[in-house]
Amino acid sequence: MIIKFKAIKKCTIREFAQFCGVLVSICPAIPYSWVYMKKFEREKFLALRANQNNYDAYMGVSQKLQADFQWWQDSLKLPFCKLNSFNFILEIFSDASLSGWGAVCGEKRTRGFLEFRRQTNGYKFFGIICSFYGASVFCYKFERL
Repeated sequence: MIIKFKAIKKCTIREFAQFCGVLVSICPAIPYSWVYMKKFEREKFLALRANQNNYDAYMGVSQKLQADFQWWQDSLKLPFCKLNSFNFILEIFSDASLSGWGAVCGEKRTRGFLEFRRQTNGYKFFGIICSFYGASVFCYKFERL
């Protein structure tokens, strides 16, 4: 894919955006890769601005990007970074509804009712409150949440 975009002179903005999306998806595994995304994203942004956000419009693939294409081509041949792996102490499941909230952690369960004034804030707010209540019940003995 990099070789293709390195060789072409123009493409649709949509094609270039998809190319950028693929690179962004592997950025966490390649050191310094976010730095080498900046020019690609800038070119995409400028092309969209010049074409009134029309992803089907064509854009030129600038010669200024050649060094970044080459960096990506070279970097993909090198070993990748080890991605962070997290060792979780607890896994908490929670849910909320208009009538109340509940949370489960292993074999332990907790539940409660929501105050009337909290019921007017919408479903996203219910989820946040439920997560907070669940964490406060099951994580009280830990220093940091």
